[in-house]
Amino acid sequence: MHRRYSIAKMKLPRRIILVRHGQSLGNVDELAYCTIPDWKIPLTETGKRQATEVGRRISRIIGPTGQFQSTRPLVSSPLAPFSFS
Repeated sequence: MHRRYSIAKMKLPRRIILVRHGQSLGNVDELAYCTIPDWKIPLTETGKRQATEVGRRISRIIGPTGQFQSTRPLVSSPLAPFSFS
């Protein structure tokens, strides 16, 4: 059976927040791409601080009960300011 869904029936997010990653090793040393696959390039200490700060800023926008989705496991740094009870 074919069902039709309309946008009116779907629960859409009120807002979508896009965040680019913080500084990575590849940003400070382009030769890192010669020895490390792109998806394994780590954040630098500066990048980790940037990720934590953007997490704090997002927390001020959406509060501690927002929903999060990410395609990478690096969300641990940006989500550090949030409490998940």
